[in-house]
Amino acid sequence: MSSEAVARVARKYYDAWTSGDTDGALELIAPDAVFDLPRAGRMVGRDKYRPVLEEYQRILNGSELIAIIADDSSAFVYYVNHTALVADAPTVDYLTIEGGLITSSAVVFDRLPFELARREAGLRRRASAVRSRRT
Repeated sequence: MSSEAVARVARKYYDAWTSGDTDGALELIAPDAVFDLPRAGRMVGRDKYRPVLEEYQRILNGSELIAIIADDSSAFVYYVNHTALVADAPTVDYLTIEGGLITSSAVVFDRLPFELARREAGLRRRASAVRSRRT
């Protein structure tokens, strides 16, 4: 594939998943694709990836594409996600693409702000439960 064709697949995938089009995103992924994800770890298979993608889409408020850099078989996609947990989450997704399908995805972002936000949300829920029991 040409670097332009690889970049088009990467952009189509980014546009699909960030707009909530899960099926459209998954159509661009090979059935046996390999994913390396910060929270979920390594998984093999488009079907195993679906619930992880859907969970992330539920907290995604928007995304800003910064750049796609591609060669004839891979692309780096750099973007900043805006989520319910973290306002700005700079992220890089390294995709390998063969025959118009994504065969692997390695996502890199800083997990610490997400973990701190989850911990804070848990503390607020527990404090609210304690207050409810007192009244």
